Amino acid sequence: RAELQVTRTRARVEQIAGRPEEGLRILANAVEQYPDNLELRYARALMAARLDRFEVARGDLEHVLDAEPDNARALNALGYMLADRGLELQRAKSMIERALEQNPEDAATLDSMGWVLYRLGRNEEALEYLRTAWERSRDAEIAAHLGEGLWVQGLRQRAREIWAAGEELAPDNEVLQETLERLAR
Repeated sequence: RAELQVTRTRARVEQIAGRPEEGLRILANAVEQYPDNLELRYARALMAARLDRFEVARGDLEHVLDAEPDNARALNALGYMLADRGLELQRAKSMIERALEQNPEDAATLDSMGWVLYRLGRNEEALEYLRTAWERSRDAEIAAHLGEGLWVQGLRQRAREIWAAGEELAPDNEVLQETLERLAR
């Protein structure tokens, strides 16, 4: 429906304008009005995740997966969120594997698989996925993850190079900046 597309676009515009709380409010109102609309739930989940509202994001993604158990985007998003918080790592890995079966070339899903493997302490395997993700998509968040994987393997100069490339792409990326603060500054 066009009305729902307009709602998602308005929420995204608010986020881009630096008003993510307003974007989340717009989506929350829409979800209240259309509680079974999976696109709205997914959009709200991503917005909530950016605002570190994990329980809202998780609830919406679980709702999507209840309705569509093989929804690759929701599987990847929830798997990544769990992995990023160090929660239910085996479940997260299983979700990301299912998403990867559907989208084996998707850089975001490859990044998620690398990240969950890293969280599981399987650094060599993680780096394979993270390198492939970086080759497929030059993205600051992927740079943060790949750099961290390289850093803990002792490949500090290569990590710094990847991070510098990520900063050129998106100097304000929160994940990359947090990684740099934690490890390299």
